Amino acid sequence: MQLPEPLTRCVVPAAFSPSQLALGEECLLRAVLASVRDVPKLAAHPAAALGGVFHKLLELAVRGDIPREGSASDDARAALDRLLDEEDARLATMWPGDSPRLRGLFPPLIWRRKRRVVLDLAEKYLSGTVPSAPGAPQGRTRNARGLPANGSWSEVFIEARSLRLHGRVDLIQRTGGDVVIRDLKTGRVVTTDGDILPHIERQLRLYGAMARDVWPTAAISLVVDHGVEREVGFSREQEADVRAWLRGVLERLPPDSDFAAELLATPGDACEGCAHRHVCSAYLRWAPASWRVDARSRMPLDVWGEIIGIVAHPDGLVDLTINDAGGRTIKVFGLVALRDEAVRPGDAIWLFSLRTRDKRGGPEFWRQPHNFFECADDDPFVRAWTVQAFVCRVGVSNPV
Repeated sequence: MQLPEPLTRCVVPAAFSPSQLALGEECLLRAVLASVRDVPKLAAHPAAALGGVFHKLLELAVRGDIPREGSASDDARAALDRLLDEEDARLATMWPGDSPRLRGLFPPLIWRRKRRVVLDLAEKYLSGTVPSAPGAPQGRTRNARGLPANGSWSEVFIEARSLRLHGRVDLIQRTGGDVVIRDLKTGRVVTTDGDILPHIERQLRLYGAMARDVWPTAAISLVVDHGVEREVGFSREQEADVRAWLRGVLERLPPDSDFAAELLATPGDACEGCAHRHVCSAYLRWAPASWRVDARSRMPLDVWGEIIGIVAHPDGLVDLTINDAGGRTIKVFGLVALRDEAVRPGDAIWLFSLRTRDKRGGPEFWRQPHNFFECADDDPFVRAWTVQAFVCRVGVSNPV
């Protein structure tokens, strides 16, 4: 597969979701592309499917749609197992070769912790710790503007056209004049210092600003719930700050305006996790120079360059030696992505979303690895499930 042509222009959407803007704070191109269809994306990690299972379980628990046959704990576990089995079956129809098993994506200790967090949350909502109220019928979208004055509702659509924002809130609770916005998380929520991650705080405060647009006189509270409830401050000053930040961003992104993509791109911290970096010419040019030095930005585990050595194993896995675009000689081991590709020395190759065991520096700098892998030869839980390989044959013009 050949690397897609780099994106040259993009059209700004009329509205954004809070999560898109919060994650794209440091790179406006990332925020724009996350809201645009038909732009090539790198494959999503199966952990995203696991996150979808966890959110579905919590939605069912909030709505009281989990069959009650025993204790809240037992019923939540049974529902989670059913959802995991269903998603495994779906992935098996879509994933080429050996499909992932969601229970085996992480080492046992990490999996038990993640499972425990989501089951504790589901049990809390299923057992009625949080009062519930009837939601919209199956198949219909709940809209924040139509919610009664008392109760709890999951997966609520909320829109503030004056703010150019729309999105879905995991859980909204209304009690008289009070409104609580709850974001249910099963992944990383806090920094190493124990503070809520900045983009999560901003996302919640943007939801708070939207809630103010819907309920102007309400007392609004923002909560991140990841097994431990953490309140995100939403004082008058904090609300004013996030509104000022939003105005500044939107002034740079008039709706339907057409920009040269590079004018919006800011290569750096925002590149890690960006699904469009393989078509971002700014990233493709910036990254190789950063591989050679101690960088201040945490960089994606990508590499590209010229293949100078190939070792094919009997099981179909391939090891590569590459003279990368930064002028380094690097190794990539255990590639499944090339199992059906006839690569040869001299071919240009781009590999995105690899794994590594190289030490990569502390919090102040990043050192790009010299050794990568897709499949670890000593640990079945360590695999780069979403490696994507793009190859340009010898004698074919370079697409970048």
